[in-house]
Amino acid sequence: MGKKFKNRKGFTLFELVIVIVIILILASIAIPNYLHLKYRANEARAYQDLAFIAYLLEIYKIDWGAYPVVVGGEYFGKNTDSPTINSVLAIEITGTGIAPPYVNIPGKKTLTGHDGGVQYFEASRIVSLYNPFNPSLDYHYQSDSTGSEWVLYLSISNGKVLYRTVTITNLVEAPEPPIP
Repeated sequence: MGKKFKNRKGFTLFELVIVIVIILILASIAIPNYLHLKYRANEARAYQDLAFIAYLLEIYKIDWGAYPVVVGGEYFGKNTDSPTINSVLAIEITGTGIAPPYVNIPGKKTLTGHDGGVQYFEASRIVSLYNPFNPSLDYHYQSDSTGSEWVLYLSISNGKVLYRTVTITNLVEAPEPPIP
C-alpha cells in the first residue's frame, strides 16, 4: 500500500500553497496598476472634453465679447441636457436660445458681424459628454458676473474635483474648484 501512494502523480499541499502565494503576489502588483491606468484614462477623457469646451468658449468670446455668464454654476452634458438642451452653456454654444437672457440668439449680431444663433457645437454632441469618473454626473461650468473668467470642473471618486480655468489649461486636482 505504501508504493501505491508513492507513485501517485499530483500536487502536494505545499506546492498548491506556493502557487496561491505567487498568484496573490502578482495580483497585488497588477490590481493597483490597473486602477491607476483606469484613473489616467478617465483623466485623459476629461482633459480632452474640457479642452474642447474651453476652445469653444474662446471662439464664443471672440464673437460675443464675453464668455457665457453662469454665476451660480451649472452642470452640462448627457444627464443635464438630454433629451432637451437645458443648461445655459449648452444653449449658448449650440445656438438654440431664442430670446434673452441668452446672448447667442437670432436677430443679434456678433462682434464679427454674423447673425446670432451660431452653432459652435452640435446639440447631439453635448449630450454625449459626461463625467468619466461617474457617468451619472456631468461636467460643471461657472463664470463670473461679467463673463470674463470661468472654471470647468468635474467631481472625481476621492471626493475632490479636477478643474481648469481660463488661465490654467492643465487639469488640477483640488478639494474644490476656484470660484471665478
